[in-house]
Amino acid sequence: MLRTKVSGIAAVLVAFTLIVIALQIWQGARAATILCGDVVIGAAAWLFWRNMRWRDGWTLVILGAALCVLSIGAVINIHYYTELSGGTYYAPVLQNYDHERYWSASAWLLDGTPLPDQGYARHLPGYAGAVLLWIFGKDVGVLIMFNILCAILSIGITGVIAGQLTADRRVVNAAMICISLICYFMVQATVPIKDDIVALIMAMAALALLRISREERRLPVGPTLLFALALAMMTLYRPNGICLLVIGAAVFSVGGRQRLDSRMLAFICICVGVWGLMQLNPGVARAEEIVNDTYGAINLKQQYTRAWDNIVGEYASQPLWRRLATLPMSVLVQYLIPFPWNFSRDIIFGPALAVAHFGYCWYYAGALVIYYIFAMMRRSPSGLRRLVMWGVLCTFAIAFFSSGRISRYCLPLLPLLMPAAAYVLIEARRRRSLWIWLGVFTLLLMPTLIICHHMQTSLL
Repeated sequence: MLRTKVSGIAAVLVAFTLIVIALQIWQGARAATILCGDVVIGAAAWLFWRNMRWRDGWTLVILGAALCVLSIGAVINIHYYTELSGGTYYAPVLQNYDHERYWSASAWLLDGTPLPDQGYARHLPGYAGAVLLWIFGKDVGVLIMFNILCAILSIGITGVIAGQLTADRRVVNAAMICISLICYFMVQATVPIKDDIVALIMAMAALALLRISREERRLPVGPTLLFALALAMMTLYRPNGICLLVIGAAVFSVGGRQRLDSRMLAFICICVGVWGLMQLNPGVARAEEIVNDTYGAINLKQQYTRAWDNIVGEYASQPLWRRLATLPMSVLVQYLIPFPWNFSRDIIFGPALAVAHFGYCWYYAGALVIYYIFAMMRRSPSGLRRLVMWGVLCTFAIAFFSSGRISRYCLPLLPLLMPAAAYVLIEARRRRSLWIWLGVFTLLLMPTLIICHHMQTSLL
């Protein structure tokens, strides 16, 4: 026990030393924000770990290592926003539209900082950001540290979900490692954007629905409040994401007891009602506007997607049948991007975003999920089947509305899918069929990426 405590203290000291060194090398971030934020997040992660039923030392190591890596990534990005770009931590220079909109709306609500675009004033997440800045000070690092907190909690809840489904510590640790190795997910926590916040919302909703589905006699208070909190946060951060919660409640309402079905149907009605009210808000972008409005055009029509544009044509004006016909290809494009090249393309938005292009862990996690669907789904736990069905339906829905070009919208689905990938790793690691499939998958992936690289670079 003493040796364990000494090792834990040593690991914490090493992590803080690395972060302090990073602050000295890449200056610009306010040290108090980063270090105090790490203390708060570390304490929250430790308390979360202490209350996990299926935990061990490795579980805590995963959370601690993720916090250290993300903090260093945040320091590097803030250095770019301040020292290299001529800004400060309270007035950063942000090149990305979403980053700038989130920050500008928060700062305007906080102290009336002039808006570069009056449309930013209607950005709902700005209200939450303004509250954070009011409590902790006007600092872009505050928004980023909150994202890191959400990422750490998403990793932890993914482990809890895996434990709830399998009661196996090995699957718990594997699920947490799987989501921690998805570079695109991790790097989004180091910039002022809301994808990791939405991932936490989806993880909370998934855990709540799982626990509610196991209760036979009554509606449990704790999980119900957790789902209500997830719905409230989704309403604030991504109102269109309420549809994802509706899909989840619908999936969990199928095949259960009549009493359970009525509970889930009630959740569906509540979610639809809230979503309907949000559609009356002129500041909420509707699903069709993702591909129709000017902002959507920025995302959907650029030189890096010209090859896909040439194939699908004007997606926004296409009829329903044609969108459905191209849906399999849209899902494939959504799965493959960001491609594992052009590492310098997104550095202008933050140097750490180059890491998002290391997508091989995501590719093979997807391969594991595919193997689960076709080889293990029938005999797996019922809750895991429903989670994967939920995640797959949401993946197709997102690809349908965005033609597969905005892959980051799928990052919040990782807590639904990574427990299945971990389940395959632990339960099927000795199956010959798994390794044959991974070999076939590799043989298919290599020429696919080569073809995509040729198609993209030939049009740049």
